[in-house]
Amino acid sequence: MILRKREKIIAIICLATAAAAALYNLVLEPAYKKWSQVSEEINAKQLLLQKSRSLLQQKEALQQEFTRLQSTTANYGNIEQYAAKVLWQMEKLSKKAEGMQITSVTPLPVKEEKGYQFLETQINFDSDINGLVKFIYNLTSTGYLISIERLQIDNNFETPTVLKSQVLVSTVFMNPGEKK
Repeated sequence: MILRKREKIIAIICLATAAAAALYNLVLEPAYKKWSQVSEEINAKQLLLQKSRSLLQQKEALQQEFTRLQSTTANYGNIEQYAAKVLWQMEKLSKKAEGMQITSVTPLPVKEEKGYQFLETQINFDSDINGLVKFIYNLTSTGYLISIERLQIDNNFETPTVLKSQVLVSTVFMNPGEKK
C-alpha cells in the first residue's frame, strides 16, 4: 500500500496528536498532580512548624500560666469542694449584676477526660440586658477556669425588659498532684 503525500501528512499529524495525548495523560498530568500534592504537604508542614515554633517560644509563659491555673484548684482537696466554691462565686457574681435573679442552678455530672475533671452547671435566671451582660463579663473574668458553653435567651412577652436566660457553664478541676 502506497500512501500519498497528503495521506502521509495526515497520518503523521494523527500519530503526533496521539503521542502528545499519551504524553500528557501518562506523564505530564500525573507529574503535575504529584507536584501539587507535594507542594500542599510542604505548605501544611511549614505552617505546622511555624505554630510549633511559636508554642516553643511561649513554652515558659504557658508553663507559668498552667501552674497558676493549677494552683487555683490546689487549695481544694476534691472536685466537690472546688465545685462548691465555683457555684458560690457564681451566686456572688449574680448578686453584683443588678437586675438579675437566679431561678435555678443545676450541676451536671462530672466528666473526666485526660486526667482532668470537667464540671458543667446549668443556670437559669431572669434579668434585664444590662444584668445579663455584666454577669457574663464578671463570670468570664474570674480567676477560675470558667467558660460559657451555651447561652440561650428568651424574651418574656408580659415583661419585655426581663429576659429569661439559660447558660451552660463549664469549669475544669486539675489534680495538683498530676503534671501534664
